[in-house]
Amino acid sequence: TNIKELQAQKMADEPAVVMVNNYAKVGAGNFNTALGEVYINTGRDEALQGGAFFKHLSQEGNLSMQQFSKQEFGLFGRSIADDYSLSGRLIYDRNATNFYGFDPASSIPADMSKQRFSTIGAEAEIANNYSESSSVNYSANINAYQFSNIDDARESSVLLRGSLNKSVKQSNLGVNASVDMTSTKDLAYKVGNNILRANPYIKLKASGFNLDLGVNIVQEFGTQSRLNIFPAVSAELPIIEGYATIFAGVNGDVLKTSLRELAFENLYLNKNIAIKNSLEKMNVYGGVKGNASAEFGYKIMAWYKTMEDLQLFVNSPALINRFETIYDNGQSKILGIEGEINV
Repeated sequence: TNIKELQAQKMADEPAVVMVNNYAKVGAGNFNTALGEVYINTGRDEALQGGAFFKHLSQEGNLSMQQFSKQEFGLFGRSIADDYSLSGRLIYDRNATNFYGFDPASSIPADMSKQRFSTIGAEAEIANNYSESSSVNYSANINAYQFSNIDDARESSVLLRGSLNKSVKQSNLGVNASVDMTSTKDLAYKVGNNILRANPYIKLKASGFNLDLGVNIVQEFGTQSRLNIFPAVSAELPIIEGYATIFAGVNGDVLKTSLRELAFENLYLNKNIAIKNSLEKMNVYGGVKGNASAEFGYKIMAWYKTMEDLQLFVNSPALINRFETIYDNGQSKILGIEGEINV
């Protein structure tokens, strides 16, 4: 025949791509700002990862005693087996500043003493890997930390969480549960703030319509004991396939107050801060989300909340450069709207 046999062509050897697993970064700015970061990782093996990082940020400011410094250090690891994955991390963070600021009308010198917060924490998790042959998924997590400030305030916490769900045809049955045990101690008090949660649910799907039906059962125990049951309902319906989906829901929860969270939100806390959980009795929300193109996503939503014991910061009447917490004992009604764009 006149058909010629094709000759195999030898492909050129391409050099292996060298993956960069580590980096270091330094920076400086006005007000004597200094920044540094170091990140170290084991390598390209996705099934076995480990590493460490360190971060530093400090600044002198332009007012007397305005300087602050913040450091973070962490170790982390992850192992992926055939059926499950294990991960864990250790963290330490430190945040230091001064109670700067004064009343110019006062002749009494302000107390600009130092403030420092530090946290040591650990976390571990096990979860099954997704498999088309298995209809059951699970995960379990433990998270613990020890928090302290420059005075005598201390807080220790252990959080145990787990989830289990099973797929049944077009539906999904599951439950999320957790036990959160926290002890907070300051000069004038010791508070036990413990929360037990259970969230059974069912997820239904049909022709693009998603409906989640569940309840959120929350039992507080320790210094305060209280049981609440909230709805946990949400729904989604595409109105323009691939471009717009409307969603709505109603839920509620107990919003835990911890000394650690308050300190990260407001560095200038006074001593003996009041600790009390807030109650989100109802949160009704709704909106629309989708994609206008392959590179442009959006989300617009409005929400209405009814709160009880809403936590607020106020200036200390005795020390103007420090803050205390108060709680609105009545019902607070909050209306909000928010938007999001992803490009």
